[in-house]
Formats: sequence, structure tokens, C-alpha cells
Amino acid sequence: MKKLTKSLLLLAALAMGFAFTSCQQDSGDDTTYYTVTFNSNGGTDVTSQKIESGKKASKPDNPTKTATAANTYTFDNWYTSEDEGATLSDTAFDFDTAITKDITLYAKWAENAVTHTVTFDTKGGNTTVTSQNIIHGNKATRPTNPAKDATESMTYTFDNWYTSEDEGTTLSDTAFDFNTAITSDIKLFAKWTESTATYTVSFNTNGGTPANIDSQEIEYGKTATKPADPTKEGSAFKGWFVRDTEFDFTTPITGTIEITAKWFVGSKKPDAQKAVGDIVFTDGSATPYTSDLTLTDEQKEKSIAIIYKVDASKTYGVGILQNKVGLELFTHSSQLVIDDAFGNVRNVESIVCNCNYDNGTFTGDTDGSDNLAEIKAFLEENEDTVDDTDDLTHYPAFEFAINYKDKEGSHVKNTDFEDGWYIPSLPELYDIWTKKSTVNEACKLCTGKSLEDDAMPADDNECEAGYLSSTLDSRGNGQYIKFEEDNVNEALREGVYVCNWSTNVCCIRVFN
Repeated sequence: MKKLTKSLLLLAALAMGFAFTSCQQDSGDDTTYYTVTFNSNGGTDVTSQKIESGKKASKPDNPTKTATAANTYTFDNWYTSEDEGATLSDTAFDFDTAITKDITLYAKWAENAVTHTVTFDTKGGNTTVTSQNIIHGNKATRPTNPAKDATESMTYTFDNWYTSEDEGTTLSDTAFDFNTAITSDIKLFAKWTESTATYTVSFNTNGGTPANIDSQEIEYGKTATKPADPTKEGSAFKGWFVRDTEFDFTTPITGTIEITAKWFVGSKKPDAQKAVGDIVFTDGSATPYTSDLTLTDEQKEKSIAIIYKVDASKTYGVGILQNKVGLELFTHSSQLVIDDAFGNVRNVESIVCNCNYDNGTFTGDTDGSDNLAEIKAFLEENEDTVDDTDDLTHYPAFEFAINYKDKEGSHVKNTDFEDGWYIPSLPELYDIWTKKSTVNEACKLCTGKSLEDDAMPADDNECEAGYLSSTLDSRGNGQYIKFEEDNVNEALREGVYVCNWSTNVCCIRVFN
């Protein structure tokens, strides 16, 4: 019995000790306290709280948790757990809850994946490549290859993306591998392969043969190779041109260019020796007349003269346009007329040329190019006259020559052959007559009419196609040639009172 009593007393003592350790009491009163423990789950330490039974715990300051390379952490709240934190309660702990026992609260953290920025520097490319935000450990996506505008001298081909330790001044030896896990911010730089720009030089033969000439691909700054001259029936090759400027094949190529062949109107170049019968065109080129020759519309529109004489120093041509309505060498009102009633004319000796009508030989002035100037000088020097040559209404035939460029059908306006036309002297007119067969046929080919066609009659209808010269005979009378006549004695006519007589007029000039 005593042993049983002792055993019961021992058990009671143990029970009281256990109760003392679970809910502590102050030594001076009967108050019970419980411990609230905070498990920050890897965050900063939070001090536990001793809470009187039935009272509330205080919510501590939020802990923090050190980020890892892959994640950052945001504190959510405190939760209870029935399995020492392995599983947390569905709802956060309510700090208005009365504490009636020891309790452990567990921190819950929201994980935030770390992202890194991958930026792209195109190093002069013409497109902007959008930067990428990549979750730590994931891979960047290769963007569409950028492009870079070519300069005049260079073109650029995208190579790849590279890293750099000096902001792109020096690129890594190997291209960036887009299978690489991204673990930090990174900047990738485009690398470009430079190539010298090439340009196409094409050739247009402009109706010539061959029709096609292979184009050339020329590196910037290099020169094109001049192809063989093309040919074109009826036209001499003028050269290769870019618009209106002849192309210099020593010029460095700096862009795509088309070079076009240009052609002279005629088959002879301007600097080629001309021959009797050549038809001269506005660009100075010429085409020899032959009986089977045909002219293009362009050649007809640009024909200006027929060569009728070639001597050791000069080449002479007669204009394709003639005045066939009749012109006087000078009028009744001219200062050259002394007495109109009697037909007296002042003798300008410097332009006198006498003719042997039997054989067509001449003595005296044979050059008609200065005859109006000689008349002017005579009138200025003669005390009985005043110079009236500036009023060309007194000198109709000379006016036709001086203003030949303005006469419709002359074709010489705005060409190198505007000026220099004059009324031929009798010997010069005779030279045309001796070649009239060729001159007539060549002129007809250009205009549809020969010198004789539609020419007004001369000498009161005695004959057709008399052409006036600028020569006076020793009596001061004018002289002309009947182009219809084939016999020299009949063709050459003795002087007539020219201010009462008008007939056909042609113009001549010297060609190189």
C-alpha cells in the first residue's frame, strides 16, 4: 500500500512539471503564456513572441529573402501548417486570433523569375531590332537579319551577331550562339561584310548594229571598257554619249549608267573631205549623192546644202533653198542708181567681173562674199552718195542671203551654219551651172525640187530658171545665168539693168 501511494505521488509530480513547460506561469501569479514562433522559410530571422493565453500576437515586420540568380522573392504572408511547413494553410494567419497554445507561423514567398534584357546594336543598319526580355536561363530568339544601306562605293552583307567588351569597337572572335542560356543582361552587335559596290554600264546602239552590246558590271571607281564602234547604214558613228555629253571612258564609274550611241545625220563625218555632189546636213556631216540614194525624213529635214566645188583650199556649197519669186540686186531707190529714167548705174569697180561668153572665162572680181561690203565702201567714199546698205529693202537679193537663216526651208537656224551665206559672183554661179545636173538631182532629193523646178522665167519669158549673180559688169549692169540652157554661150547672159529686172536667187557658203 505504501509503494502504491508513492507511485501515484510521482506520477502527479511529473504531470505538473509537463504542464509547467507547455504554458508557463509567472512565479508570482497564475498567468499562462504561449510561444508564437516565426519560420521565415529562408528569409531573415523574425523573433518569436511570448503571448499571454487568450491574447493576440503582433504581426512582425515583413521579412526579406535574398534573391537568387534565377529568382527574386516577395513576401506574401504568414501561414499555419500541420506538417512543419511542408504544406501551408489555405488562408493567411489572422493576427486577430486569440493565442491559446504554442504555434509556429510560416512565411510564404511569391517567386519572381529574374529576366535579362538582350539588346541589339545594328551598327549602322537601316532597321531597328527590338530588344528581348528573357527569363533567366532561357534562350534569346534570333531576330530577322537587319539590312544596311549601301553607300555609293560600298555594299553591306549581314554576317552575324557578336558580343563585345568595348561597346562594339572590337567584336568577339565567334558569333553569338543563340542556344546559350541567358543569365545576365547582354548586348549583341551586328557584324557586316563590306563589298565594293558594282554598277551596271549598259549600251544602247540607238538603231545601230549590233542591236545589243553586252552590259558591263563595273566596281565602284573602276572604268568601263569601250566597246567596238557600232555601225548604221547611212550614218557615221558620232560617239558614245550620256545624254548630250560624249562619254569619256577614263571616267570612274560611280553609279548605274546607260551609254547611248549617237549618229551623224550623214555617212561622212564633219571632218571628212567633202566632194562634189555631197549633201551637207545641219551637223556638218554629209552623204554623197548617187542615183540610187534615198534619204530618211530626218535627213531631208536636216539637209542644208549641195557641194558643187572643191578646190585646194575651200569647199563650196549651194543652199537647198532658193528664192523663186524674183528679187532685184538693188532697187530704183538705191544710191547706186544715178538716173532711173535712163538706167544709169554707178560703176563699183571693185566688184566688176567681165565674162567671155563664148568660153566661160572671167576677168576681174570672182569672189562674191564681200560684194555688199564693197558697195558700202564705194557709197561711203563717193562724195555724191551716202551709204544706204544698212537698209536692205534697197538690196533685196543681198537681204535674202544675209537673213538666209530666217528663211523657212533653209534649215540652218541655230546651227553652226547660220551665217556666212552670200549671193554668188558670176564665176561662182557659173561653177554651180557646170555641176547643175548633180546639184539639181541632189537638191530634188532633199526638197522635192531642183534649182530649175518652179523657177520664174527670165528675160520676158525667153527662158526659164535664170539665176542672178552679185557681179556687175563694167557698165554697172548685173549679170545672170540661164540654168535651163546647156550651152555656155546661151547660158551666160550679158548685163541687164538690174533694178528693173528681178529673177531667181540662190545662196552659197564655204564649208570646211
